[in-house]
Amino acid sequence: MSTRSYIGIIKKDGSVDYKYHHYDSYLDGYGIILSRLKTLEQVKVFLEKDRTEIDEEWEHCDTYKEFFANTWYDSMIEYCYAYAEFDNKWYVSSCHGEKTVYELEELLDNKDGMLEVFKQTYIESYQSSFLVNCKERKCSW
Repeated sequence: MSTRSYIGIIKKDGSVDYKYHHYDSYLDGYGIILSRLKTLEQVKVFLEKDRTEIDEEWEHCDTYKEFFANTWYDSMIEYCYAYAEFDNKWYVSSCHGEKTVYELEELLDNKDGMLEVFKQTYIESYQSSFLVNCKERKCSW
């Protein structure tokens, strides 16, 4: 089973260039990996590396709202992650919970917010390790 996402870069004009990512896109997977990338250069290098799970081709959305809406209206995409050039932060939306865009670092640090947004994503027996993984930035695999 795959946890699919789009991973992109929000340009200063509000448009987004992004790539399709096929698996391990959940917060305690690639969410944590991406949160470690702190500069635009690191993000570009990461997305340009030859990986089987990331498409080679770049796609484009004219607005970041359109980009994040992919998680709400495309049943194949579970997460959208985007690094913003204008403030050097990661943002994420999910098909789980509210139709909201979250600042990734803040979400990973907010236990109550994580439980509220993702309570239906992770089975109860896994929630405590999920929260610890996110807080400590430990990748679940």
